[in-house]
This record gives sequence, structure tokens and C-alpha cells, in this order.
Amino acid sequence: LFVDTGEAGGGNMEEKISEKIAEGVMEKAAGDEVDIDIDGDDVSFKTEEGDVTVTNEDGSFVMEGEDGSSIQSGENVEWPTDQAAAYLPKCSAGTISYVMNSEESCIIMLDGVNQDDYDKYEQAIKDAGYTNSTVETTAEDMDLYSGASAENVTVTVYISPTEGVMQVTADASAKE
Repeated sequence: LFVDTGEAGGGNMEEKISEKIAEGVMEKAAGDEVDIDIDGDDVSFKTEEGDVTVTNEDGSFVMEGEDGSSIQSGENVEWPTDQAAAYLPKCSAGTISYVMNSEESCIIMLDGVNQDDYDKYEQAIKDAGYTNSTVETTAEDMDLYSGASAENVTVTVYISPTEGVMQVTADASAKE
């Protein structure tokens, strides 16, 4: 949606019209009543299912739910330390390009990593105690390690060395 919030005085009316149009589109798609609030770069969606806020922060897209879950992507994404991400050892290799984090699961994508970065992080996962119910796979362009903790939290890391991309996940849905 384009919202002109210029100094000419019509910005507020155009913003309200844009909100109403967006609400109509979202209500048709979701089948529920949706209240949308546009405030500069921030957009909030309120539905019967919950609230979601979408922001653009320093070149990064951030979407946050009222339950604390979040999705981030862009240039300045940092390693999360709360919710399911708290189970993951921090990886300082590469650049974080995507984070999805909630109480039960976390996915972190890293760009610009190599096989040595993967090997070090795999060892960090093992050192952190994710050594139960392990799965290790090596294929033509992929290495994967998955292990569970004594609390039944599963951490998985895989790399595509030719792409220079590594994904780290934590699944705490079966945590004891």
C-alpha cells in the first residue's frame, strides 16, 4: 500500500483510507475482522486470533506477535537470546539473514559460512549436551547434525557449503 503522509495536509486522510482498504483485503483473505493501524513504517494487525506488528528497523523487516514470537530478516538481524533461541549456542560465523523465534521453536539462517564454521558449530552443539537421539548426514552438498538434550530439546544444524548457507534450529515443543 502507498500512503502519502506529506506535509500538504492530506496525509492523515490518505492514511485512514489506506487502512480501511487494507482491512477489507485482509478480512476477505483471513475470514475474520481485522483492524489495521499504519503509523509511519510500523503496521499493526489486530484480529480475533491476536495482534501482529510489522516494522522496518535499520534495514531489517521485523514482525512480532503479541505472544513474543517474531520473524526478522534483512541486514541488521542479531542472534536472539530469548524463547527457544535460548537453547542454541551462539554462532559468530557468517551474517544472520533470517530469524524466526517463538517459545517452542527457533530457526536462524546464516549466510557467508563455510565448512569449517559448520564443523565448529556442530562441536559447540555437542559440547552443549545435544548428544541424544543424534542424526548425522553427509551428502554431496549438505552436512547435517541433529541431537536432543536431556530435557528433550532438539537442535539441528545443516550447511550447504557451495551456497555458503547454514541453518540452525531449536525445537523445544517436546521439552520435559
